[in-house]
Amino acid sequence: MNLDTEARNYYLGGFFEAGGSMTFRITKRQKKTSVHVSAHPILTYTDNSHARMEQLQQAFGGTLPPVRGGEEWMWVLFGKKVCPLVGALASYAPSRSGIINAYNLWEQSGIQQRLVIAKNYIGYEKDFDGLTKEDYLDLAGKFPFIAGVLDSRGRFVIEDFLERIHINSINRPLLQALRCKWGGSLFPVMEKGEKRTVEGKMVVIKHEALRLTLSGAGALELSKAVSPYLVLRQREAFNFLAGEMC
Repeated sequence: MNLDTEARNYYLGGFFEAGGSMTFRITKRQKKTSVHVSAHPILTYTDNSHARMEQLQQAFGGTLPPVRGGEEWMWVLFGKKVCPLVGALASYAPSRSGIINAYNLWEQSGIQQRLVIAKNYIGYEKDFDGLTKEDYLDLAGKFPFIAGVLDSRGRFVIEDFLERIHINSINRPLLQALRCKWGGSLFPVMEKGEKRTVEGKMVVIKHEALRLTLSGAGALELSKAVSPYLVLRQREAFNFLAGEMC
């Protein structure tokens, strides 16, 4: 991944604004006479393409642990490796600024304070309260940021002989800002969310989301502009621009 620091920050901001998870993991380890409790930052992202996940791992490190069911792959970055990657992203990812600031505070704190920080932020990984499309308009004009959004939740497709880009996300202000900058249409959809065990069965929780669709010349123009910054979908964009997808 040959991006300078600013471009990488824009890319990661877009990636985690559109999808993925930024949170803390609290772990307990039983020792002979006591239980040791610790808290660490963790980034995760799931995808149904092992090839894309390997590209993500190659670009940013992390691990690819097996996911139950084998239908998806998960990328995980854990512990002290998280802050160097995302610690500077607060101004590049408006809905994640709270958890990013918590990561930076965690890095400077002792063991007990780290546990307090983690407990305060688990469940508040994204905060859309008060955010509007105006908070994203500047970011929506940055090609590395858009590339991150597309790698995270985008698709390049040709439907009925027409080139289209689809972006699904629960981040409504983000998609509204992208529409203001690049046109297209917004549609309500159900976005697949986290997996939970309910009455002994693994179920996937779905969330109300939006889909932004750009078609024709607009889709091609944006694809050409963001292609140099794509990490996971560069081959898809190349085929899309070459008219080879169907």
